[in-house]
This record gives sequence, C-alpha cells and structure tokens, in this order.
Amino acid sequence: MSATPLALQQATILQHCKVLHLPTVGGQCGSLAAQAVRERHTHLGYLEALLAAEVDERERHAIARRLK
Repeated sequence: MSATPLALQQATILQHCKVLHLPTVGGQCGSLAAQAVRERHTHLGYLEALLAAEVDERERHAIARRLK
C-alpha cells in the first residue's frame, strides 16, 4: 500500500521536471535518492548531487553542440 504514494510522488516529480525542462533531474532523482540513503547524505547533499548532474549534462551537450 505504501508503494502507491511513492509511485504518485515519482510521477509528479517527473511531470514537474518535464515542465521545468530538467530531464537529468527527472531521470536520476530515483537512483541518486537511493544512493543518498545508502551513503547517509543530507537533504542538501542529495540536492547538490542532483543539480550537479543536471549541470554536467547540460555542459556536455553544450560542448557537443559547439563541436558540430
């Protein structure tokens, strides 16, 4: 029964990420959340890792666009 609220939360997060154009955050939030729990990161540590992943991916795409 607890899986339903979790699934709803994940779906809502993915929808928000689509609206905000944050594809990496949407794609990695679950795996980075699990990693944060395993490694006992703080909420801010988790958020930092999530946003860093988004920035890294955007920078990688920007470099690829410039090289074309």
